[in-house]
Amino acid sequence: MEPYKLSLAEASRMIRDGSLTPTRLAESLLDRIDKLEPVVEAWVTVDPEAAMEAAEAATREAEEGRIRSPLHGVPFGVKDIYYTEGMRTT
Repeated sequence: MEPYKLSLAEASRMIRDGSLTPTRLAESLLDRIDKLEPVVEAWVTVDPEAAMEAAEAATREAEEGRIRSPLHGVPFGVKDIYYTEGMRTT
């Protein structure tokens, strides 16, 4: 199964048990956004570089046994009505 199809609970569990890395999850989600965004137009801004940097850091921590929370390594979107440095706010 492609990681983008996982539920939040499934992705979280798989990251914790080591069967999925945050990096692989982020890659899958970013690939899905690339494919669907031209049609769906759901995102104002996507920052793949920052997403991958965060995913790689979370992967390193997970590999070292440092799971910081139940959502460790699970990507999330920030609604564009909130000011986020370096991102467009609508």
